[in-house]
Amino acid sequence: MIRKDALLKVGGFIQPNYLHLTDFPTWCRLSLAGQFKAIPHPLGFWRRNIKSVTMANPVIISKEFIRYINEFTREYQSQIKELNIDVNPTPNPRLQELGDRDRDYIKALTLFIYGYNQPARQYFGLYLRQSDKSVFNSLISLLVIIISYTDLPAMILSSAGIHLSGLLESVKKYLLSPKSKN
Repeated sequence: MIRKDALLKVGGFIQPNYLHLTDFPTWCRLSLAGQFKAIPHPLGFWRRNIKSVTMANPVIISKEFIRYINEFTREYQSQIKELNIDVNPTPNPRLQELGDRDRDYIKALTLFIYGYNQPARQYFGLYLRQSDKSVFNSLISLLVIIISYTDLPAMILSSAGIHLSGLLESVKKYLLSPKSKN
């Protein structure tokens, strides 16, 4: 929920001409305009439709999203510094190594979740050809490749929707916890 006066203060819903999202840019601007207060119970639900603009173009949306984050942090650099937020933390070499190793696996899972089975299978195949892969991720890759040849993923996604609110709430709590800032 957003107070109308806070939304008007930042110029209403924000949607750069190249980005097919309004929620993230709007929340970014609101984060610089005032404080947020947690409400300890759900006020709504987020349902994703497999045929929506964002689901139909995940690779394009991801690139646009990264472009927006870069532009936002450049444009509002001084305000972000005033809030004592480090937008350029020192990368953890171990996490970077895992990210590099699992890049194809992560792309494959993302494509599969968005319903792009054929490209997902190609990225899973690239991952499985790597010499330094995780056994667990390899098993998941094989299982998802098999499932991707069925109608099961589409049936599950269309009947249940994708509810990420619990995951997003956990990530938010982690990022805002005092321990994560160390």
